[in-house]
Amino acid sequence: MKVHIRLAKASDYDEIMEILNQVHALHVKLRPDLYQESHDLFTLEELKDDISHQGYYVAKEDGKVVGILRIMFRHIKTPAHQECRIIWIDTMGVADGYRGKGIGHQLLCYVKTLKEQLGYDRIELQVNAQNQHAYDIYKQYGFVDKSIIMELS
Repeated sequence: MKVHIRLAKASDYDEIMEILNQVHALHVKLRPDLYQESHDLFTLEELKDDISHQGYYVAKEDGKVVGILRIMFRHIKTPAHQECRIIWIDTMGVADGYRGKGIGHQLLCYVKTLKEQLGYDRIELQVNAQNQHAYDIYKQYGFVDKSIIMELS
């Protein structure tokens, strides 16, 4: 399934929230110690702010939002670090009923194209250790483990 990916618009808010709520429900299921049930995780004004910073994208198919992508642009330059420009994938999700059709892959390809066009050094993300499906997708795409976040409760 080929989708059209574009910068989100304020008019996409309800469809974005529908997918984001699905993603959040998975997080609640995997980590109830960390996440709690909630809906509408950000306001329309916050979406508009993300849009103004070119940070929220949607994948559309037949006029419907079927995938979402929130990215952040980071520039690291400290005395302790090599200078690096990173595109951070904060959120990526595909709507129920559209998973397994290559939409996530297309979103990742889109980020890779942005990286190349904008001259960034790499793409990074964090995945829940219990979300094996997402982990496998990222590994298949070429992501490699670089850090491990550990907890002590």
